[in-house]
Amino acid sequence: MIAQVGLLSIAGLDPKAPNAETVFSDFRRCLNNYEDWAESFWSFSALDVEQLFKVGDEVVLTAPASSYKPVSAVTTACPATGPLTLVHMFQTARFVPIGNTEVALQAVDANGKPVGQPLYKTIGPSGILEVTECTRDQRYQVTFYPAVSKDQVKALYTSYQSVITPLESWLRSEWSHTFEPLWKGYSEANYLQRYRALQRADAQGFGNALQTFWDEIQSLPQALADLKPNSEKLLEYLTQQELDQLLQASSEALANGLLVLSDEPLLFIYLSVIVSWIRMLPPPFLIEVAGALRAEILISILLLRVAGGMGMKLRMGAKVLGNIKSARVRQWFTQLGEKLAELTAGPSLGAHAERVKPLLLNSPATPIKVVPSVPLKAGVHEVP
Repeated sequence: MIAQVGLLSIAGLDPKAPNAETVFSDFRRCLNNYEDWAESFWSFSALDVEQLFKVGDEVVLTAPASSYKPVSAVTTACPATGPLTLVHMFQTARFVPIGNTEVALQAVDANGKPVGQPLYKTIGPSGILEVTECTRDQRYQVTFYPAVSKDQVKALYTSYQSVITPLESWLRSEWSHTFEPLWKGYSEANYLQRYRALQRADAQGFGNALQTFWDEIQSLPQALADLKPNSEKLLEYLTQQELDQLLQASSEALANGLLVLSDEPLLFIYLSVIVSWIRMLPPPFLIEVAGALRAEILISILLLRVAGGMGMKLRMGAKVLGNIKSARVRQWFTQLGEKLAELTAGPSLGAHAERVKPLLLNSPATPIKVVPSVPLKAGVHEVP
């Protein structure tokens, strides 16, 4: 996967302004269609947060947050008194429910063969469902997310496109109002001699930042799920006041944050829009930005996005920006993070989360098509 993430490289350093429509088109197609995404490298199975399924008092099942198989179990029996309780949650120190979960209860005989028609239910937003219709002392097989329909797949893909569309509009605005004027004042005079060596180093640094980002992001779900034990790590990106906000967040808010961090295509969209934004910079500014870009900046931008979806507003921390000498670059990164959080926050996250949950659990491994990659150049010269 690391090698493939490297394909999200800067498209080129050319003395002429880039074809902005190509940049927009590449971003718009950063995800192809849902069925054709490249399974060969896109897997977040290493994410260390699991889903937990409880059936009554006797059966507890776990599965990775991005598990693609339906989860089933056979209970000992429907209780002789009281309802059969089903729980779907993240396996975390705090109770973080995964609500609106479809389940099917199939009565089975002593040999495990189905008896009669299944009973279909939905676990509500609380993550807990009490089933009162089951037959006392009857054994049941309980299946979470028994089916994913074509309509669900289509709805999920449409949901991703609804994320991409406003981000593309923002890229167009950034080009028209910020980067195109900068290109008009750019001259290649003496650029190659002055910047070639620096360019090589910063191009490598940009690739390293992407790779480190994907390494580090694997620990974020666990840090968000168990906040207190991971406070020290989170304070690398947050202020103490912001961490206190997270500690007081509701279970529903934490569930939304964990779903975002488990949604691989959504994370890829965010990374793609950052790369597209960088592609529009003239070479001197691009080198300045690429030279300052570090994995912790990408993680901070992602945390702003996750917090926005949780109904919280964070800022780029001084610890993250403190090592950047250029005031202009600090301002650009701050505005980039805040704008992405603004564009992708709001009620749409909840709707998207409901579409993505069944497929995170029960779909084939999810392919992705990366944006086209071309070599780095300074003028007509390709940079190794």
